[in-house]
Amino acid sequence: MCLVYRDGDCSGNLLDNLLSRMEQYAYNLEGLVEARTADYLEQKKKAEDLLYMMLPRFVQLIYCLMSSVLNTSCINVK
Repeated sequence: MCLVYRDGDCSGNLLDNLLSRMEQYAYNLEGLVEARTADYLEQKKKAEDLLYMMLPRFVQLIYCLMSSVLNTSCINVK
């Protein structure tokens, strides 16, 4: 018995086809996660830069101290 799929592929083994599709889906999902993570980090940096421009220097120092305790990155205040 041969199963014919939308793309015209004829596969005799349903399990192999299913595993192949799952691998392709996982690979595509990894790419999407990487892209969205990069977008998130870029937007986070922009938001933090804007916040630092608006905050007084003293508040910036406090925020930097708190963020270093939380093990996150911090800007250098001049």
